[in-house]
Amino acid sequence: VIMTQERTRKLYDQLVSGRQVIESSFHRHFTDHLNSEIVLKTLTHVTTATQWMNSLFLHVRIFKNPSGYGLPRDANEEQIKSFLKDAVMGGIRDLRTFNLISYQPDGSISPTEAGTLMARYCVAFKTMKLFGELQGNETLSEAL
Repeated sequence: VIMTQERTRKLYDQLVSGRQVIESSFHRHFTDHLNSEIVLKTLTHVTTATQWMNSLFLHVRIFKNPSGYGLPRDANEEQIKSFLKDAVMGGIRDLRTFNLISYQPDGSISPTEAGTLMARYCVAFKTMKLFGELQGNETLSEAL
């Protein structure tokens, strides 16, 4: 039983019957989610991060609709897997650049204090980047 307002009933009827396709929006905040999983210690190595990516709904949907995620409509399996691995490595690079994680040459990853605070207080990666760009001598109005 789904309880909803009359104006959204048609949408839910289509979803339940399979006539409405649901796409993932995970990729829009991928770096935020990646950091959270590192803070939770679900992800401790690049290998586990890649495996984690393969378990997401995004992984399922990108194979069915590559163009919905910025890939060519006719992208093959190799191109999609490369795209997903690049997303993981890019997210790790971005988190490392702003000292939100620690990355070791053997591929180990661990949270820093800043990354832990980002996850604990649900601060978006974009906001953390802005914090990282502060010089420390800004006025309050410049900082805001």
